[in-house]
Amino acid sequence: MNTENPRLTIGIPIHGGERWLDGVTSNVSRVPPWSRVVISDASHLDNAAAVLTETYRDDPNVEVVSRPGTLNLVEHANLLLDEAGTEYFCWLPQDDLASPADYFTLLVDALDSRPDCVLAFFFFNVRATTFIYTCSLIFSKHDALPISPYRSRLMKTSGNFPSATRSL
Repeated sequence: MNTENPRLTIGIPIHGGERWLDGVTSNVSRVPPWSRVVISDASHLDNAAAVLTETYRDDPNVEVVSRPGTLNLVEHANLLLDEAGTEYFCWLPQDDLASPADYFTLLVDALDSRPDCVLAFFFFNVRATTFIYTCSLIFSKHDALPISPYRSRLMKTSGNFPSATRSL
């Protein structure tokens, strides 16, 4: 992996993440060499951060952070965004699986080919144990706004966010 000039930061907030470790490691294995991953635990409910720290101790592009105190999801997501220092940023929930294998590359390529767009996304394969159909977003860091409960609802209900599209 290219540790000097990553273009994409993938922020994975974990919350009681032990049962999702296989999915998290699968997603990290799909990360392009020009990216960095920040796995962040702000709940301290289980041993997930310790397991992931050991798993990625020799990988310079994966950082596992155990936050002091407890953050709610909005605070946690905004902190990951604030700390990203790359051109592109992606929040990746611990229980989602990125698919196809070149998922991150496809989305960044879509944004690179459409400089007038600030957001690219497509839907994930969602684990059978959850009933929420989710998607992950990659967007230009300089166009990103922090998440708020209001903004979250607005993003779900408004169709006014320009996105780059590509048929797979």
